[in-house]
Amino acid sequence: MVTYRGDGSSEVQLGQTLVMGIVTAQLVQPYKDRPKEGMLSIITEFSPMADPSFEPGRPGELAVELGRIIDRGLRYC
Repeated sequence: MVTYRGDGSSEVQLGQTLVMGIVTAQLVQPYKDRPKEGMLSIITEFSPMADPSFEPGRPGELAVELGRIIDRGLRYC
């Protein structure tokens, strides 16, 4: 089941797993050497509310790897 919300977030539930995604955007001045290119940043976070093994603060190894996978998928499609 997928639930879309008006604030740029959505929830996806697969069995007992619930994932929340949030998208935000910001207009910024492009770099002078690349005036027609933009930037894309992917940030992932695993909440301790999801599992006690996830710690607050800096993203863990799994969160970093997931961010890289999402980034690659978006850049090369």
